Amino acid sequence: MNVAADALIGAKMRKVNTRNREGENGFTLIELIVVVGIIGVLAAIAVPQYATYKSRAIDAQMQSALKNARTAMEAYYLRYQTYTGDEDALATAEFGYNDNDVVELDIFVNTATDYALRTCALGGSFTSWEFTTIGPNSGATVGSLNPCT
Repeated sequence: MNVAADALIGAKMRKVNTRNREGENGFTLIELIVVVGIIGVLAAIAVPQYATYKSRAIDAQMQSALKNARTAMEAYYLRYQTYTGDEDALATAEFGYNDNDVVELDIFVNTATDYALRTCALGGSFTSWEFTTIGPNSGATVGSLNPCT
């Protein structure tokens, strides 16, 4: 009787296993590979775009700091009739330069009426952005590969 009972139980178990396989929900290996491939293609597109956006954001920060410093230099000039090479003198409430932890500012005073500014930050499309009151680029903000000092 044990042999017949074992055979009957075995047959019922095979039926249960067969039913579970037929009604089983899940993904096949091919479906998973296709999904992973699609995610890989999207990542390959997104990562370089992210780097470009980040670079543009850093460039915008450098240009903004440069414009802020230009405004402060002109305000200083209106007050003292000379330009200053001291960043701390510009970073007062009177002249309005806001120091930035990300962007470094270099100030070069050539004469009492001429100056040049350079802002630098890591990760931009240019090493620095420059503005000068003399030379061929006078009055223009230009990207440069010159590092800050």
